[in-house]
Amino acid sequence: MTHLVVLVVSIAVVDSLNPTTIVVGLYVATGPHPVRSILGLTAGYFAFNLGAGVVVLVLGHKLAGLLPRPGPDVVHWGELALGLGALLAAGLLWNRRHQVRAGFARVERVGHRFAPLAGATLAAIELPTAVPYFATIALLTASHQTGTFEIALLVVFNVIFLAPVVAIAIVRALAGGGAVAVLTRLRSLVVRHAGTVFAGLSFGLGVALVALGAVGLATSP
Repeated sequence: MTHLVVLVVSIAVVDSLNPTTIVVGLYVATGPHPVRSILGLTAGYFAFNLGAGVVVLVLGHKLAGLLPRPGPDVVHWGELALGLGALLAAGLLWNRRHQVRAGFARVERVGHRFAPLAGATLAAIELPTAVPYFATIALLTASHQTGTFEIALLVVFNVIFLAPVVAIAIVRALAGGGAVAVLTRLRSLVVRHAGTVFAGLSFGLGVALVALGAVGLATSP
């Protein structure tokens, strides 16, 4: 159980450095009613992502119930497979890193909408490419823990994932209008290097998962 908690928290920490949510948070932080808007954005994203995660988790358990009960090494093989997939994604993202910047214009426009709806919309846009989140759900499905414990870990994952956006709201609240110029420059910096960051995060996650899977298989009785 401890291994699972550490793994989920580690994936969430890496995934929390997601340039998309950070850029949108920075964008909203420089507009009107920044703190309220960021918190609304965060609440909408959290609600959609957690709801979608629970649905996928339930469907995963129903599908697993139709299959033979997996052996104890299935989680480790899953870590290896997900890690190799993340490494492949890192290569693709690196090749397309210069094209990522153009996609932020469409994503930033989401911030003009009602904040909770904007957060839910952003979560829906992000969900099809949320490889770390789906990897976490797959690991939870294969872990055979209680439903309450698995949902609790999904909550933990989403709280950690959105922590940088909440941190932006705290900075904006404490620094007031003086933070606008700094946040605007930071947003431009993140957008400029987003493609590289995406590739780096995917590569780091892939290496970590491959290492965990390999060590798990090597030490499994």
